[in-house]
Amino acid sequence: MSGTALLFGAALAIMVWLPQSPLVRIAPSARMAVTFELAPTPAAPPAPPAEVPPGPLQQEQETASTSRSVTPPAPQILPLPEQNQPAAAAAAQPEEASTAARRVEQTTAPPAIANQASTVAARTNSASTAQAALANWQSELLGHLKRFLRYPRPSQSAREEGIAQVTITVDRQGHVLGARLARGSGYPMLDGEAVAMVRRGSPVPPPDADIPGDPVIVTIPILFSLRR
Repeated sequence: MSGTALLFGAALAIMVWLPQSPLVRIAPSARMAVTFELAPTPAAPPAPPAEVPPGPLQQEQETASTSRSVTPPAPQILPLPEQNQPAAAAAAQPEEASTAARRVEQTTAPPAIANQASTVAARTNSASTAQAALANWQSELLGHLKRFLRYPRPSQSAREEGIAQVTITVDRQGHVLGARLARGSGYPMLDGEAVAMVRRGSPVPPPDADIPGDPVIVTIPILFSLRR
């Protein structure tokens, strides 16, 4: 009993003396996943066909396969005879002519617009011609009436000067049908003399043929000036 107790005590002493190794724990996150890729297995090369001497059946099969593999020739498109080419060219010419005609129609203004444009141009030319003729006739008219101008003596003594505008009506023969004061000079004696001068000067040079109207109504300025 005492011997057994001694052995148990010795074993316990040894276990107490031996150092305890630390335990290492592997955390679940320390595990690594490894993926494996399998390479494809190479296919075995096909066995060479056994050489068999050609027999009657094999020759017939080769002949049949040769006849099936022959492709029939594709159909060819033959050119048309030369005598038909002029007819095709003649048919193309009317098409080209009609295309050219359509282009001309597209680039040419419609008749109505062309007539309207020509009418406007004619009116513009006529108006400019009438304006030029009217300016020339007014110059002749003033040159004619200047010979009948009388400067009233009281106006001369009072040093009265000004421009009186008179509207006159003249027929195609140059006869003065009417005269009225359109705008006064500021002096009644000068205004009255302007209207009287026009009446004394009738007949006047007749209007030019390019001036429209019958009679012609025009307003002219009459200048009264003491400066020479």
